[in-house]
Amino acid sequence: MAYTVALPDGRTVEFPDDLPKDKAAAVIRQQFPQFGAPETTAFGQVKEGFKGLIPGAVGLLESAATGASALLPEDMEKTAREKIKSVATAAKEPFAPSAGYEDTVGRKLGEAVGSTVPFLAAGPLGLAGRAAAVGLGVGAGAGESRTRAEEAGATGEQRSTATALGVIPGALEAFAPLRILSRIPTASKAAGVEAVKRAMIAGGEEAAQEAASGFAQNLIAKGVYKPEQALIEGLGEQAAYGGATGALVQGLMDLALGRRARGATTPEAPPAEPGPQIAPEAPAGTQ
Repeated sequence: MAYTVALPDGRTVEFPDDLPKDKAAAVIRQQFPQFGAPETTAFGQVKEGFKGLIPGAVGLLESAATGASALLPEDMEKTAREKIKSVATAAKEPFAPSAGYEDTVGRKLGEAVGSTVPFLAAGPLGLAGRAAAVGLGVGAGAGESRTRAEEAGATGEQRSTATALGVIPGALEAFAPLRILSRIPTASKAAGVEAVKRAMIAGGEEAAQEAASGFAQNLIAKGVYKPEQALIEGLGEQAAYGGATGALVQGLMDLALGRRARGATTPEAPPAEPGPQIAPEAPAGTQ
């Protein structure tokens, strides 16, 4: 099946049904630059940042499910992949970026922050939750490697090899979010310079993790199915968004949890001390 998009000059362009509408809009702007891109605003960037949270989280879960589906027999995997894509597309559709905001900083940052939410959600579950977070990262890494191999036209054997190797960068995905979770017990002490320091540390960890994962994915592509793959391709952008995400998430968590903890431990005012007691006078003639 397919759907059509009307151009400003009256012509229409047909796209396959499984291509998200925001991707179709990006293709139209690339193929028909004469129509220009809609003007963006600072408020629009902020709005798109919030809208990008859900697609970012859904995208991570979709990658993890894709990686897990590789364990199934080929026919079953194909069916599972179609279902995964269908569910993910439906979940992201209400939050699709407005025209002109598909590749803006606000939108990409929102999606980057959203991709950490599933990891952070595992925090309250203790050790089991953290193990689940690592497993989620492993699945997402395998899924990304498999998807990239498919898009590059890799053979079945190459796809399988890339998927297996993808668990290595995938395992790194949970590192920075789990580090942020590990700092929760000291959130009440984070204020002023200390809060800035914690945000910078989290940003550095997230940037390093994203760069390392991206490098590993590029290395897999180069060694398995795409010899011309540049090892540093995309690393700068990944590190930048990762760093901003880590700093933002750590800062917001310290602000929220720290304020809550300080509010809960505010000492109550001591009760007023009773004034001096004055004995009543004895009635006259009783002494």
